[in-house]
Amino acid sequence: MTVPLIGLADWFAPLGLERFQREILGQQPYFVGPRLEIANRLSRTLAIGTVDDLLSLRGAKVYAWFQKLDGAHTAAPIPSTSGKRFYDAGTTLYFRRIPQFAAHEREVADTLGIPRETAECAVFCNRPGATTRAHFDRADLIMIQLKGRKTWKIAPNTFAPMPLEAWATLDRVPPEVRRYAQGLPPREIPCNATSYDLEQGSILYVPRGYWHETFSDQDSVSLHIQLASPTRLDVLIAALKNELARDEWWRQPAYSLSAGDPHALELASTACKSLVDAASRLDALDIIRPTAREHAIEASSRFTRSALVSFGVDTINPQTDTTRVVISTYGFREKKTAHLEMSVDYVSACRWVDALATGATFTFADLLRAAPSLSDDEAKALLHLLEKTHLVRRQEGLRAPD
Repeated sequence: MTVPLIGLADWFAPLGLERFQREILGQQPYFVGPRLEIANRLSRTLAIGTVDDLLSLRGAKVYAWFQKLDGAHTAAPIPSTSGKRFYDAGTTLYFRRIPQFAAHEREVADTLGIPRETAECAVFCNRPGATTRAHFDRADLIMIQLKGRKTWKIAPNTFAPMPLEAWATLDRVPPEVRRYAQGLPPREIPCNATSYDLEQGSILYVPRGYWHETFSDQDSVSLHIQLASPTRLDVLIAALKNELARDEWWRQPAYSLSAGDPHALELASTACKSLVDAASRLDALDIIRPTAREHAIEASSRFTRSALVSFGVDTINPQTDTTRVVISTYGFREKKTAHLEMSVDYVSACRWVDALATGATFTFADLLRAAPSLSDDEAKALLHLLEKTHLVRRQEGLRAPD
């Protein structure tokens, strides 16, 4: 069964999707006024015309969203069968982890070029008088007002810019936020906040970390697309972790890193030096991986063993002298795994390449010496295959800028 698309192409008019990605996403807020046709289209596509429709979605997590006695806000999970009673009593409902929206989350992620697991579609059903106090999130937010009206106030975050964690006023500031927070924690939204009234079909984009608070003066249903895209820190730490994991030394338990251990300082010093060395082996081309250019392999062609790629053997069929191998590539958006059938004669060459240190270079002639059973044509065919699966890259191909 084909799932209808929610179609982001016209959401950000007059900018268009491409300009939104290039000029707005991750950089600054953006507001589009009410367009009834978008609200109606999304309500039909998502099949959520009423609160009852949402409560009937099997597997969705339902939360009661309410204010505590001290003014702080909280959410508590409730059974979907009790949701209507809470809603009729004036409680705002929050729906997330909705299995029926999984295809739409993949559509959003693929359209915006982010990892699929980092996009989530949630729905708020606010009752009249519902408020959410000033807070910031670690995710970008795209809100589409489906029914009713909701007022948003948003402001740049100078207290903890580009936060790695969410935080709300009146809450205790966690140590993770203190690492980069500046000054006293505010008790309310900054005075330079901008107000937006979202009516049916309005769209508001709020970048990660921006302050925001909301108020509903009538019943309101809004779709919230949360984009918890990896940060630059996440991308580089993941790349470094993948490189370090190749060394058994780094996979050993760290029970002895305490000040009372006489060997702890020496161990920490070794770890720091190894960390620096591993970082120096990484190349921008290991992270971006531009498509390799197709051109002939010569005897003098030089190759580099890439980072963030692993090789393994799944099965060997002695009757046909073939083997099934796996080459996994670890990237920003996802891990890709290629399952390949090849002659067993190729396996020793692949293992030789896989055992090379990241950044090590070799020539076509080096490969022939390491795998003397391969003919020239077989070695060239194998290198083309390893280029396509990113285990190696050709030095005379694309280079990262200095």
